[in-house]
Amino acid sequence: MSMRAGYISVFLMNADGSEPRNLTPKNAGDADSDWISRAPSWSTTGRQIYFMSSRPSTGLDTEIFMINIDGTGLTRLTNTIGMDGSPHGRR
Repeated sequence: MSMRAGYISVFLMNADGSEPRNLTPKNAGDADSDWISRAPSWSTTGRQIYFMSSRPSTGLDTEIFMINIDGTGLTRLTNTIGMDGSPHGRR
């Protein structure tokens, strides 16, 4: 999780910190303050990352999402009023 893009987002990078890649880039028309992606957690397979996010498409409620580590396949997993948080893969 980082604010290096000007808003809170989930990044993936090499262990040495090189090649950071924003997995949760915001839509260009959205305000930085309306876009928060945080609390990333690896899936048990290591192929996806779960995270909680608040953005205009969620009505600014905090929902749980999943994304493939290559940045594809963004999937919203919850759709509730309020905050869903602390996502973790099952063991």
